Amino acid sequence: MLLGAFFAPAGFLHLFFLGGAGLMILAIGVRVVYGLSGRGFLLRFRFIPFEFAILGVMAALVARIAADYLSSWKSPLLSVSAVLWLASLALWMVVVLPFVLCPDREETAAGDGGAASSARSEQE
Repeated sequence: MLLGAFFAPAGFLHLFFLGGAGLMILAIGVRVVYGLSGRGFLLRFRFIPFEFAILGVMAALVARIAADYLSSWKSPLLSVSAVLWLASLALWMVVVLPFVLCPDREETAAGDGGAASSARSEQE
């Protein structure tokens, strides 16, 4: 079915954008957020919510391409595809957004962004 997407122009576009670009955005987003928040070590372990988000996007992709070939099921399959895509992005957002909103680990370790070390140097 995925190979058949190459023969239908809309299927090919959805395969590329929904599957390729969509998964790339999620993966790079996790890498950037975790790396810049000082939590890059978390990327060495399995990230189960991200795996569920990937599976959801892939299921949305299959449902979208199947909608092109199953005309009697087109509307329900498009709806399922949209719901899976949105649910996957919502899961990603719920898991990753707290790391965007919290302070960097390096700043909290330094204490007030280096203010404690400058106060110590003034006392000496």
